[in-house]
Amino acid sequence: MSTRIVELSPVSVFRPGTDAYPAYTVSNVRVVDGMMMATVRGGYPVDSPNATDRPAELSVCSDLQAGEALTHPGVGTFTLLYVNPIVIPFESGSGPIATLEFAPAPGFDTYWDQEKERQ
Repeated sequence: MSTRIVELSPVSVFRPGTDAYPAYTVSNVRVVDGMMMATVRGGYPVDSPNATDRPAELSVCSDLQAGEALTHPGVGTFTLLYVNPIVIPFESGSGPIATLEFAPAPGFDTYWDQEKERQ
């Protein structure tokens, strides 16, 4: 079980598991009074099989400052490392980016660890 550094823009989705869910996004990537910040949210849909016994753990949402972490029980912990809020108008691929470290929870199967096992 290994951590992963992930760069997300507000139009990308991070799916760390082997299924379509859980899925996570970032928004509101910014620097306020010198503090790098972003909102991280995601999890499982309401009709997920996980909804039956753990409805409080379906999704998470938090406004993080660089260095702060958000834990989704049973999935893992996201730590905001830094942000790049600069947008160059009309430049292809430009836009705000949040860089996060994702550390999976014990027992959570990530797609990258499963790929290692196949090799």
